[in-house]
Amino acid sequence: MNPRSGRTALRRKLMELALGELASVVVFFVVLFAALDAPATPANALGYAATAFPLIVGASYWALKWRRLAVPGPALPGAAIFRVARVLGVLLIAGGLVASAWQLAVEPGLGVYPGLVLTVFGAVEHVNYFHRQISPAGRPWTTVLKPGSWPRSHLARDLRRR
Repeated sequence: MNPRSGRTALRRKLMELALGELASVVVFFVVLFAALDAPATPANALGYAATAFPLIVGASYWALKWRRLAVPGPALPGAAIFRVARVLGVLLIAGGLVASAWQLAVEPGLGVYPGLVLTVFGAVEHVNYFHRQISPAGRPWTTVLKPGSWPRSHLARDLRRR
């Protein structure tokens, strides 16, 4: 394989990852607030934010990696911003859980359940980006389910290098 074609394939893959994450942000919004017609309660809004935030962070990360292939420089420009994002993501997840618990006590239903599900999904995405690579990324699902089989995520490795 030609090194140039490998680099081109990697750049294409990184851009697909970045655009896919951004598309997911839009899809979650449309499904939650248009298709399900869920009310914009604190639980739903924070649940959406808890999911959208790590997806936007992920899209930014993959776009920076894509750019880094074209323009040499530090492994992760803006690493401090990603460190702040790691903390903000936890705060959004906590806020989503608190809002969901409050909404469950007040009025369970469409005003809370979608937001609770999205908060949990946001927590999984947070772990996937900032800690351990949960998604299979070319590995069979049987290896993903084995204890200790989740490697450190790409972003976590880049943040650790600095």
